[in-house]
Amino acid sequence: MDEYLLEVRDFERTVYGRPVLRVSALTLRRGESLAVVGMPEAEAELFLHHLTGRFLPDAGEVRLFGTPTTEIRTEAEWFPYVRRIGLYDDRWPLLEDWPVEVSLLATLAMDWSTPVDERRYAEVRALARRVGLRPADLERPMAEAGPAIRCRVHLARALAFSPDLLILFYPTERLDGAVAFELGRLVRRVCRGLTLLLFTRDESFAAWLCQRLVFIDPSTGVVREVRARFPGWERLRRWLRV
Repeated sequence: MDEYLLEVRDFERTVYGRPVLRVSALTLRRGESLAVVGMPEAEAELFLHHLTGRFLPDAGEVRLFGTPTTEIRTEAEWFPYVRRIGLYDDRWPLLEDWPVEVSLLATLAMDWSTPVDERRYAEVRALARRVGLRPADLERPMAEAGPAIRCRVHLARALAFSPDLLILFYPTERLDGAVAFELGRLVRRVCRGLTLLLFTRDESFAAWLCQRLVFIDPSTGVVREVRARFPGWERLRRWLRV
């Protein structure tokens, strides 16, 4: 079993010969939770594509589950790796004209190993319970679902195939404080022990959710690891008495 799920060494991405993103060294061990704090969203998305093997580095190395991404040459070889990753990204479209349940069903239907039958509906209901969605929530049209329901749907989609690595990509960027807190509390509860990589601008949220916090300078590649310093989310927890 691989100790590291992600390893980055001397990474560099260039555009027209000019470096646009560098990362000197970054590792994520199995069972760890790591937050990349403050990286601009455009650079973070570019980095994410390299971490998941969609893009290949122009210099240096990215290892995904122990394998250099440069050795994953075909889509058929890549699929088993990417299947082990759950990605929370609330920019992904949902089926707005259909009930919430259908968005979850469509996620599970990406796996064609079993038909859309009562067994698949049972999986949807179990997944919904895991993220705190009620039966009434599943019947609600997606377009009428508020942020508290939508963030649960996105988390359920990320967890649908029992990933080895969960990536949260700026999960609180478009949420108000109370809903963001509920999402954080939900992640802490349902993802305990799961390897977690968080991209965020909110250092307090990162400190509340993750064991390790790093700041990366995309222009130089310098990675600076810091201790959690802001107790704001713990103060909010006490204020809400949860």
